[in-house]
Amino acid sequence: MISDPTNVLIPYTQLPNDSSLGFVVFLIDDENLTGATPNDRDCIVVCIGRAGQNTYARIEVVIEIQTT
Repeated sequence: MISDPTNVLIPYTQLPNDSSLGFVVFLIDDENLTGATPNDRDCIVVCIGRAGQNTYARIEVVIEIQTT
């Protein structure tokens, strides 16, 4: 599923009871996508799950370090 394993947190894992189900979790550098100035204070955590009949679900969560 992921061609570049650099930012993979959990490699593709099949569920033990059903090999047609699985998931992968990785990070995305959101500034790299938009061409904005890079910073190390935020990222996007992505989880892609595979269900039966080759259907997929994707969850994205933005994590940002806040300073006061």
